[in-house]
Amino acid sequence: MSIKEIQLFKEFEYDKAVKWHKNAEKLRRKFVEDYPIESIVELSLFDYAIGNKVSFCQRIKYELKDMASMGNTYPSIFGIYLNNGITATLSKTYKKIYSDDVEETFLAIKKDIIKLLDYAKKGDYTAIVNSRLHKPFKSRLIITYFPGMIIPVVTETSLKSYFEILGLTYDAKKDVIYNNITLRDWKNSVPEFSSWSNEVFMSFCEWLKKNNKKIEGYKLEDEYYKNAKEVEDKIEKLNLQGMDKEAVVKIRVNQGVFKEQLLCRYSHCCLCNVTKKDFLIASHIKPWKDSDENERLDIDNGLLLCPNHDKAFDRGYISFDDNGLIIISDELDDTNRVFLNLRQDMSIKLTDGNREYLKYHRKNIMMLDR
Repeated sequence: MSIKEIQLFKEFEYDKAVKWHKNAEKLRRKFVEDYPIESIVELSLFDYAIGNKVSFCQRIKYELKDMASMGNTYPSIFGIYLNNGITATLSKTYKKIYSDDVEETFLAIKKDIIKLLDYAKKGDYTAIVNSRLHKPFKSRLIITYFPGMIIPVVTETSLKSYFEILGLTYDAKKDVIYNNITLRDWKNSVPEFSSWSNEVFMSFCEWLKKNNKKIEGYKLEDEYYKNAKEVEDKIEKLNLQGMDKEAVVKIRVNQGVFKEQLLCRYSHCCLCNVTKKDFLIASHIKPWKDSDENERLDIDNGLLLCPNHDKAFDRGYISFDDNGLIIISDELDDTNRVFLNLRQDMSIKLTDGNREYLKYHRKNIMMLDR
């Protein structure tokens, strides 16, 4: 994976993407407030169908477009629509079943929407796939009522393009929903993206596509392992011991890709707003000397910290609980806490991997979990 593209996005586009999706989230919340799931069955055709500018379908397609565009999809994807704003027209799927019975068709569509949202709530992907609703409409409904469940991309064409620019293989034999889940799970497994929301990740994919950029799935990881191994071999040849060895390790690690990965994940000190790269340190949670080969190379075994917070963490004056809330040693008095910028209400975002390493840190470095 190309560090350069990620860093460019984080520097120039990330904050804009966050702001963009905050605004989109406000519209999404308003929509859900106006159309709670239990009220959908009571909608009239006029209040539902596209063709009426303030309808359920009109709003979900156009008002929520910033969540993820539905593109130039036909009105028929909603099962029924008002042709010229007047004539009720059925999609082929429902016309085949209900002929020209508008009333029966519309009731069936509303029930199908409610069933779909119930399947989504239960995580029943097989039932989602088997729903009669049109695929882009299904994706839009899930994104709207259950944000975070899938990557917010509606059309299969866009989803395929994301796979291509990320160097991933789209499985054409699987339904679009399963490919979306594959992308979501891949995103969550990659350290550079795991802390990003699905919405910001979607914006990153759109930015790559717009700028005709591609990245290859695991090049960064391969580069990191190679770099870390070279660092370790060089340090061993220096035949250093104890604190001298630890000092050299920290210098070398902070010159390598390990720090770049942490910069991509956090971009600033985990505890404060220090963003200047020269003042940020790639700090191992479980110390290098105590870690095995895989642990030394695991990005979840790292936090990005400013010098003060790195030293306090490294020496066991602070740690974090499983919710990311800071734990401060009683050995630090109020004066030192002030000058070290340590407050009891501070917290950091954690991955599941971070939590496992922090168990070791609390027990062996801060001596809490005994």
